[in-house]
Formats: sequence, structure tokens, C-alpha cells
Amino acid sequence: KRLTEKEWVEKEMEAMTRGDVAGTCSICMEELVPTGNGGIKDQVILSCSHTFHAACIASFERFLRAKARTCPICRHSDYQKKVTSVGAMSKRMSSARVAQ
Repeated sequence: KRLTEKEWVEKEMEAMTRGDVAGTCSICMEELVPTGNGGIKDQVILSCSHTFHAACIASFERFLRAKARTCPICRHSDYQKKVTSVGAMSKRMSSARVAQ
């Protein structure tokens, strides 16, 4: 069953509450949202609510070469994924609070 847009928003909120969107990508161990002048890499959220760089999860999937995809963190199988901007949005909001 495909997740609805409302369900995706709930997954993004779950990831934000957990602090995943502003943390590190557990595949490459780099910041999901860089604090320096580096460009923001595309992020993907999985249906289990874990977030990764889009390129990292794509590389992980190619490495596994399995028909059934599993989350690198929780091993949730046959996940759905969606490009998300919630990490960049969270970073902008926190930067705005600091500027005030």
C-alpha cells in the first residue's frame, strides 16, 4: 500500500522529533544538512521515517543487489522512499531563530 501525502508528513514529523533530519547520514557519516558553505545534498526519507542522502541510499541499494530493500538502520523491508526537504527547512528555521 502506497503512503498518502498525510502519512508522509507524519513520517517527516517523526524524523524531525527524533532529530534525524539535522543529524548525520548513517551511510556516509556526513551531516545531512551541512553547516558550512557546502551545497545541501538531496535527502530521502523512507517509509520507516529514517533519512539519508539520496545518493547514499541509492548506492546502498545497488550494493545489496537484492529484490527486497531493507533500511540500513532498522531493517524495515520493502520500504517506500520520497525526496524530502524537511532537513533543509529545519536548518533554515533554526538559523532564523539564532539570527533573532
